[in-house]
Amino acid sequence: MFYSIVAFSACLIFFVALRRNKLKRSYRKLMPQSWKNYLDQNVRFYQKLSPEEKEEFERRVLRFLNTTRIVGYGGLKVTIQERLLVGVSAIIPIFRFPDWEYSFLHEVIIYPKAIPGGGRYKGSYINGLVGEGPMEGRMILAKTALMHGYSNYTDRKNVGVHEFAHIVDKQDGKIDGVPMVLLDDAQIGPWLELIRSKSKEIKNRKAKINSYALTNDAEFFAVVTEYFFEHPEMMKKKHPELYDTLGEIFSSKTIS
Repeated sequence: MFYSIVAFSACLIFFVALRRNKLKRSYRKLMPQSWKNYLDQNVRFYQKLSPEEKEEFERRVLRFLNTTRIVGYGGLKVTIQERLLVGVSAIIPIFRFPDWEYSFLHEVIIYPKAIPGGGRYKGSYINGLVGEGPMEGRMILAKTALMHGYSNYTDRKNVGVHEFAHIVDKQDGKIDGVPMVLLDDAQIGPWLELIRSKSKEIKNRKAKINSYALTNDAEFFAVVTEYFFEHPEMMKKKHPELYDTLGEIFSSKTIS
């Protein structure tokens, strides 16, 4: 009986390992090499990953693309490259959280360019927006801004990552700059204090951070998140405390 159990256990372990290897191979087949080449050429975050991490990143991008509608506004044709960059923008902020599933989002609408704002956005042009009310569950991204985010790393701007940072923030039910799902209770006070101190530096032109961060706490979080992932070396050099704090926020932990 004992030997039978041992033999069964050994077969089970072998079967599970074999299945995992098959799944890994199938994920590699799912993403065409041309797509991987595009990521290698255009996505700095992806370039820095190990081979194993790249495989995981590809798998998660594909899962996002298979579970989220990406459509062009007014019949606009969405290219494979644009779809890929939407998926990349979604996964970059939450890559260190293996079990993450986005709530509050089921559709991304691509506009050809920035659109004139209305209501509280009147007088401005919108490159990205997380929908509310009738637009709940939707995100708007301007094609021009989305592509620019992956062609220029020196401006510390990436509208795709910015808007998905808002979705991360909204995971606790509201977009307020305090992503409760990523913060321990002990981190909330220091985070709010850091927002205040850095905002003061931006106002006094002592910090080269996009002044849009001064709009409110929610925009501060989204702006520094895109900076953190767009140009981490620069943030580490210029704003070490902010860099370390965001590193803790976006590090792997159990997400409830």
